[in-house]
Amino acid sequence: MGATGKGKSKLFIDLSAMFSGEVVNSDKIQVYRGLDITTNKIPVVERSGVPHHLIGEIDPATGELPPPAFRALAGCAASDITACRRVPVLAGGSNSFIHALLLERYDSRRDPFVPDGEPQRRVTGEEVERLRHRCCFLWVHVEAAVLA
Repeated sequence: MGATGKGKSKLFIDLSAMFSGEVVNSDKIQVYRGLDITTNKIPVVERSGVPHHLIGEIDPATGELPPPAFRALAGCAASDITACRRVPVLAGGSNSFIHALLLERYDSRRDPFVPDGEPQRRVTGEEVERLRHRCCFLWVHVEAAVLA
């Protein structure tokens, strides 16, 4: 995960190729069809043969995809990927989607990134146990000067 334009797509394609994975998009805008350039969707030819899920699959005319609906769609995609003995690689920067998919008990009223008004709080072992999937988080950050 990480902010727009930090190189997540390339990194997660490389990781997916290395670990027999498939990418599950978690970007709130890239789930919709159209606006490929504006939303910086990685073109099919640059995906190095790595399958991608939930990228450009939702009709924007249906309205905004809420996190619980993403949870269901991404959960099915992850299950299908693991059933084929491959690794789902969740890639994108929409924290509310990532939160919805990964927590065992999802509550849309709770912001896991600012829990109880404490912006700088460590995640406890108890919270880790509440994840529905074993996972490793990579937060991509690149200084603006380096990108320029």
